[in-house]
Amino acid sequence: MARFILDVANADSKKIEKIMYDLFENTFLASEVASITCIDETNSNQFYDSPEKNIISEEQINNYNKELKIKG
Repeated sequence: MARFILDVANADSKKIEKIMYDLFENTFLASEVASITCIDETNSNQFYDSPEKNIISEEQINNYNKELKIKG
């Protein structure tokens, strides 16, 4: 299984839901088992041109783990 980070520069939940729906329903992902979990609704630890600055914070990891427990 491959895992990716998708960074969306928009905190409008309705727009994000539309993006996610379009991504899962109108692309190759429509026939795959896939999920997306929001780990941060802020601009913390965004992506930079320099790879060593592109980190996931401990808080973001904890948010991901918390969401998994809620869904599970």
